[in-house]
Amino acid sequence: MTLPDLPDDVLGIILGKVGGKSFEDFVGCFLSCKTFQRISKFPEVLQKLDLTQAFPPPWERIPENSQIIFDCAHFGNVHAIFLSGLIEYYFVKPRVTGINNLKMAADAGHCEAMYLYGMALIYENQLTEGSNYIKKLWRERGFQVVRQCQENCSRVVLDMSVREYRVYEKLFAEIDVSNECVVGELDEVCDGCFIYKEIFRFIDYMQF
Repeated sequence: MTLPDLPDDVLGIILGKVGGKSFEDFVGCFLSCKTFQRISKFPEVLQKLDLTQAFPPPWERIPENSQIIFDCAHFGNVHAIFLSGLIEYYFVKPRVTGINNLKMAADAGHCEAMYLYGMALIYENQLTEGSNYIKKLWRERGFQVVRQCQENCSRVVLDMSVREYRVYEKLFAEIDVSNECVVGELDEVCDGCFIYKEIFRFIDYMQF
């Protein structure tokens, strides 16, 4: 008995484990035979498929027709839910669907989703709630993780309009921070200063 002759449920488990470790190996299996091409559509495969190799950060204009992202998201793949939210909110701009997907991934503990959903809420005039997501990421995962998330998500601002950019600028006036805290370079700062700096870093990639 050859591998393609195994029962579908067994092949689904095998391909799910392969795809969960390596997208390149998943593609190799997909191209190897029609059986794996059929099995690749199974929910247990798409739910576990690791898309980080196929769509590495920093994310900038991910093709909105990348159907595999939306297929995986449909079956609960958390990273795919994040990517679909990013595409929808920043690039295609059905914002309601996009922000809902970002929230779903953020609530599942996806780091970049927590960061980007927080920034999206801040843009939507929900400064306190948005700040809470970013501060939670900071406290639970550490400052370096926040920095990495900011770097990974930095280029989404390239698709922001000047008007959208100005919304973030206006928020600076609403954040109460100590002048001494803002000037310093310490990672451990007060909550207000931390959010102030994060908004600045987020929009600083965009230049006029």
